[in-house]
Amino acid sequence: MFMVKEEFTNIKNLFRVRLKTAKSGYIAFALVFTGLLLIPLINNIIDIIRNNTRPYNIVSDLSGFILFGVIIGLIISVIIYRTANAKLSVFPQTNNSRLISSLLINYFTVVMILVMILVMYMVNLGVFKLMSAFSYDIVFALNINYKFIITGFFVYLAYGFLLVSLVEFIGAVLRKWTYYAAIILTALFALFIVNFEKVLGSLPGALAFLIAEPSLLLFFLKATGLWLAITTITLVVNRYTVFYKSHNQILKKGVVITCIIVAAIVIIIPGTLFEVSYSSGDVLENDGTFFIDEHDYVSIEEFTIDISHLQSGSRVDIDGTNIYIMQSDSWIWQTNGSAIVSNAESLYSIHGDTIVIWYRPAWFLINGIEVLKYTNQQLSVHLEGNTLFLNYSYDNVHVMLLPIWSLARQFDSFKDMGVLSANVLGFSSGGNRTTNIWIEVE
Repeated sequence: MFMVKEEFTNIKNLFRVRLKTAKSGYIAFALVFTGLLLIPLINNIIDIIRNNTRPYNIVSDLSGFILFGVIIGLIISVIIYRTANAKLSVFPQTNNSRLISSLLINYFTVVMILVMILVMYMVNLGVFKLMSAFSYDIVFALNINYKFIITGFFVYLAYGFLLVSLVEFIGAVLRKWTYYAAIILTALFALFIVNFEKVLGSLPGALAFLIAEPSLLLFFLKATGLWLAITTITLVVNRYTVFYKSHNQILKKGVVITCIIVAAIVIIIPGTLFEVSYSSGDVLENDGTFFIDEHDYVSIEEFTIDISHLQSGSRVDIDGTNIYIMQSDSWIWQTNGSAIVSNAESLYSIHGDTIVIWYRPAWFLINGIEVLKYTNQQLSVHLEGNTLFLNYSYDNVHVMLLPIWSLARQFDSFKDMGVLSANVLGFSSGGNRTTNIWIEVE
């Protein structure tokens, strides 16, 4: 029999003790998380109330980074596994009960972290929804889809549980076959260092069966099956692990020397195990000309005004709202809420029958989202006598970027729903935040 009734009791008691021991750590983590929630939230609220000129507000998605933090935490738990068990030695226990209680506390930690991320998201969403109800012009650049929010939670839960099981499996192998495992891991680590870019480039392909699975049902079936398989193997390996075994010092030194030799051989003889070809992706380019419509983020609008009735050499003045007339000897990078009018000198002495006006609105990408499209930029033009009126207008809105579960982007059911930004991790921005008006006389 793999487990007896007493072991279930031991597991329950050990889990309770581990939970009690970790209480202070959970409280500290919750306080840090609360700070990560409140500081950006308060800053965004102040920006909106003060009507900050920046048209967008960002709330970072911590869910991707948290998974990397979970990996680090799990590695630490494996390193201190025996030390932690030594503190619990006064309680009845077996190899099985020690490992299973460790698995349970790690699963509990993953659930707690994901719940806190979800709470953080819902608090932000609730606050900004409430502010939008009180006449603050807030628009959400990403669609709020509650099915995605709930599904993403369980997707991350699957990834988190898999990480726990995988790291615990490695820990069990290290405890069972310490010396052999140390030598093998040293060789693998050296290969990884030597072939760093190739290994990273090949990982998506190797894990595509899971991380690129487009079907939600198949993903959960694969993740559950893999999790059960790894956990079962870990329990089997761990059942025959002998703890607190004395080790010969000469043998220890021999293993260390062997690890050094293995690492040196792998590093000196460059590894060629991984061959991968990949594209660096699309690069946003600008050839410097005025009429660049990059990736269709904005379009150029053309206006024509008949001036055949005006005498050649006449002067046409410019007037209007929210415009800045740029002189030939000056240049500015951007204006606050104004459109830059270029080549106004062509109207000082007209020689032609038509005024041609080209208008390009400002555009700016944040994590692949064109935020300025929500400002509804408009230009109206008309001629009264010898005065050309240019009236530029826009909606003074605050565009809210509120992403969550950015890694859960592989599924067909959420394609083209506008729930995800372009970036899985990190931040990117670019564009032209200047509204341009170019004038010529033909």
